[in-house]
Amino acid sequence: MRKGLNMVKQIQRTHRCDLERLESREVFAADMQIELVGSELVVHGTEQIDEIHVLQRNEADELSLVARSGATAAEISTKEWTSHTWPASLVRSIRMRLGSGDDLASVIASDVARSRLAVMISGGSGDDRLSYRGNGDIGSQASLWVMIDGGSGDDEIVGDFQGAFRGSVQVVMRGAEGNDALQLSLLRESSSRCAGFSLLGDQGDDHFTVDFGASDGVVGEPADRQVSVHGGSGQDSLVGPEDLLHWRVENVRHNHTWQTLLDGIVKPYLDEMPELNLFVGLHTSTGGREMYSYGRQETATAERVSPLSEFEIGSITKTFTATALAELVRRGVVQLDDPVRMYLPEGAIVPMRGSHEITLEELATHRSGLPSETPQMERLTAIVIADAEQGIVDEQHISDLLTAEALRDWPQLQQDLLEIQLDDVETPEPSYSNLGFGLLGFALSNHLGMSYEAMIRSLVLVPLGLGDTYQAFDDARQARFAQGYFESDFPVPPLEFDTLAGAGALRASGIDLLRYLEAQLDPSYSSLASTIGLTQTPRSLGPQEFADESVSMGLGWLVAETPVGQIVTHDGATFGFQSALVASTETQSGFVMMVNSRDERLEPLMQTLRTVLFNELFVIAGDVPSIGDEAPEVAFDWRTQTVSIEGTQADDQIRVLHDEATGELTVSSWSPSSDQWTDRRYAFDLVTRLDVNLDSGDDEFEFATKGNVSRRMHVRVDGGEGDDAVRLELGSDGGELRGKIHADVDLGDGDDGFGVRAFNHQRGSRLHIDARLGAGNDGSQLELQNPSVSRAVIHAAVFGEAGDDEIYGLALDDLARGSRVSFRADGGVGDDTLALDARGQMHGILLTQLTGGDGDDTLVGDASGLHGRGFVRWIENGGAETITSRC
Repeated sequence: MRKGLNMVKQIQRTHRCDLERLESREVFAADMQIELVGSELVVHGTEQIDEIHVLQRNEADELSLVARSGATAAEISTKEWTSHTWPASLVRSIRMRLGSGDDLASVIASDVARSRLAVMISGGSGDDRLSYRGNGDIGSQASLWVMIDGGSGDDEIVGDFQGAFRGSVQVVMRGAEGNDALQLSLLRESSSRCAGFSLLGDQGDDHFTVDFGASDGVVGEPADRQVSVHGGSGQDSLVGPEDLLHWRVENVRHNHTWQTLLDGIVKPYLDEMPELNLFVGLHTSTGGREMYSYGRQETATAERVSPLSEFEIGSITKTFTATALAELVRRGVVQLDDPVRMYLPEGAIVPMRGSHEITLEELATHRSGLPSETPQMERLTAIVIADAEQGIVDEQHISDLLTAEALRDWPQLQQDLLEIQLDDVETPEPSYSNLGFGLLGFALSNHLGMSYEAMIRSLVLVPLGLGDTYQAFDDARQARFAQGYFESDFPVPPLEFDTLAGAGALRASGIDLLRYLEAQLDPSYSSLASTIGLTQTPRSLGPQEFADESVSMGLGWLVAETPVGQIVTHDGATFGFQSALVASTETQSGFVMMVNSRDERLEPLMQTLRTVLFNELFVIAGDVPSIGDEAPEVAFDWRTQTVSIEGTQADDQIRVLHDEATGELTVSSWSPSSDQWTDRRYAFDLVTRLDVNLDSGDDEFEFATKGNVSRRMHVRVDGGEGDDAVRLELGSDGGELRGKIHADVDLGDGDDGFGVRAFNHQRGSRLHIDARLGAGNDGSQLELQNPSVSRAVIHAAVFGEAGDDEIYGLALDDLARGSRVSFRADGGVGDDTLALDARGQMHGILLTQLTGGDGDDTLVGDASGLHGRGFVRWIENGGAETITSRC
């Protein structure tokens, strides 16, 4: 441990020296400076907003860089890319130094076999987004060194590593001065002892996220993980395994809720179907990954299914085909309204709708009028179905069906197209067509003069850093590939395609499909941001098979408008596999599912998973839009772990419940316009702060706990101009207060009420209350009931202002030795009543001060139960004071 810490400190010292030398001579030019100096690629940013993407492909001996700059985010999105390419074998070091804009820089690298690669990315003074994504192995004779420094802004830093690390790997991610978010995802097949990963905070409130891919199992001992997290001088937080090596990190959390939830749904099916292989991948609204794998693969070693296991993804392939189309449109190679005939082999004959030729866009949105399958495929399917209805199993008929696509070359496809007659309509009803998307993929790859797989790799997979998505199946892939089943006793061979590959030929690992989902949520780390945005833009109604007006078609994607905002989704199925991808761009979360069976017994499982994950990720964890214009606005900021509530000018009613049993923080608000309550739910261990701003109405706010409270929570309430009522109900259901709660309440100018009831403080708990009552005739009551409390600390201070205020506290019972209670009440400028009731058996320390104001105040105190140490102090501050005391 000490050696690892010394290494980190040495890297920090070296890096600071490098920065000082750079900054002493740095003068940012109007244009970006990009040059290869010896074996080092050097990039100096500008004072504008820079976007830089580096792709390193050792297998192709190619390192490419695209970059652009602009004064604003809107301007930069319209700029063309500046491109550079070098042999990857010539580049041993990549050094980027960014300027003062809100910059984006990414490096995506593949295998490092026998050489070394050093990458250093230094952010500037803007809010930068910096990432390194490595998808490949580090050979035993190779080394990788990555240093990412955020600079002085509020930066996002991502390190995403997958592969076998046999050589030397050293990674340092440093947040620097701002409130930074650092995320490390580490999916290792094997690792050497020469690997180290360090996440460093500095000044600012930094948030660290660490995952190891296989969330459902132990990933080595803590010492083997070789990851350390070092907080800085701010209030830092870590989401990751609790046994990570970390210093000066205030809050550490690892949420195991998903494990229990998914196990309860999936494991009954595993007992019934032992051949079942299932992968579920989640991307949460906090930016974290969760991956869960079930079953064992049918290999010689019967290895457990993992995020590296590979499945056929079926029709999700169509979204890759559509992305390739959108990228070619962006480059100006094709146009959406081009007839598909233009890109097929010379002399091709394509069905027409009267005089209307089928266009690329119509194929990509299921509006071509083409049938779902080719005539040949429909005939083969009908034969197998007829056999099944008669109880016949004809192996030749089944083989013909399973191999039809592999044998469908261009002459056969042309013959299929000649059999099709389309209606003479300008715009047919949308209808889902596998044939249409297959024809689209074939036309594009034919135009580029390459195979479908090569086209997808070049246009989509490489820019997104997806190394385990492919078409061609070979022996090298066998060890990871799941055996597919049509039914439990009916295994099927891997599905092969020829010309219609664009409809469903791809296979992918679980982690790759999850990364693809993340690219749909945030494509900015690659050069495909505008391309992916084009695919998700609704263009027409969805296929008639969905019969839902809320579903539209983008390019390849189904786009649905839901109560939680826009959802982009697609399912996939082959003879032996099912898959699904669902992404919420509103909540920046989503999930993927992959299973190795088409058995009809799995339909309830897939539907249950879809429903539960949709609700948990998008409804509970998301910010559900308010119902009606008059409802309070609720938002969640994962960086600061804060739920913010903004009241309206109406009379608001807001309730917040911290429920240990469900693991949720529920915000309920009343909407007068719709005459109903709206609930928003969050995982409570993601929330450490509650900010409430009431407005000018006569508002009611309540914060309550149900069950035990074991962590830190800060509740801040600002009252408005109305007559507000604020209540805190802590532990009244018998739950124990074990953590630290700080309530800061400022009630404003109305005739307000403030009340606290707190029960069952446990050893080490802290309750801190500061309340300012404002200028109205206000009332405040604090009631503390603490049976057998030990070593709790309670502080309450209530300050009146100009009104005739009434302040009452404390009702205490059985205050144990070692505990400490302080109570202070100031009356302010009015005829106030201040009262202390402390008649319980108190063996701890009680400190009380009651201060009258300028009015004719009444001060009443009873501390007759005090057996420990303490005092009751009365302070007269003008006016005719009436004092009654008993100690």
